[in-house]
Amino acid sequence: MDEVASMSLSQLRATITAAGLSHADCLEKSELQARAREALTAAVVQPTEQVESAEEGMEAEACDADMAEEEPAWDQRMYPILEAAEQGEATIMGHLLDMNGLGVDTPGEDGDTALHIGCLYGKIEVVQECLRRGAVVTALDEDRSTPLHDACAGGFYEIAKLLLDAGAPIFVRDSDGDTPLHLAARGGHGHVAELLMLRAGEATAQEMLATQNELGERPVDLAEDPTLVARLRNLAAADEEDEDSDEEIGPQAKR
Repeated sequence: MDEVASMSLSQLRATITAAGLSHADCLEKSELQARAREALTAAVVQPTEQVESAEEGMEAEACDADMAEEEPAWDQRMYPILEAAEQGEATIMGHLLDMNGLGVDTPGEDGDTALHIGCLYGKIEVVQECLRRGAVVTALDEDRSTPLHDACAGGFYEIAKLLLDAGAPIFVRDSDGDTPLHLAARGGHGHVAELLMLRAGEATAQEMLATQNELGERPVDLAEDPTLVARLRNLAAADEEDEDSDEEIGPQAKR
């Protein structure tokens, strides 16, 4: 495992921790490398008997016509990979994906992919590595949240921008009916809300502003920051004025 020899001390410790192994801070680098090799070796072993049994059950049901609608099986080999993603260890995450032969879009227990985790915890290097590997920006977790939902909820502007540049859909609702704009407004992330509206274009932005979630809340109803509330209300009011103006001008334009 040549990659172990090139790891820094922090990366070695993160690799060991991500695999659930213990280590002492006083260990020499050679000892840490040995533990890291042990961790990476453990990560490529076959899933436990319990997981194998579940997979066999899945295969037995493959003839069912409804099988295509079933969610992917939870592969426990993703656990250390998502742990590395959460810690921002993009290099280690990549090594573990490659060593296990797993795709970057393989979901974890809650349906989260590595891209979801990188967005949720604001780990931009993880997000960049996932996108470099062709991660699907439209992936949904068990709450029907996209990576953009997670980035906007946390107010991670640069990550949201990366996702939008990669083609992430702006106007998409999760299981609670929230759009990314709802989550940005709820978190008081005005700069992210502005980015979403700018990228959405006028028509889509106005539709997002008027969209209610499952509780009947619009983005402006969730915003607590006075500046953001004012901005959202001004945009909504401007849209109503434009509609009134169109109704007045419309008949004249036909003459």
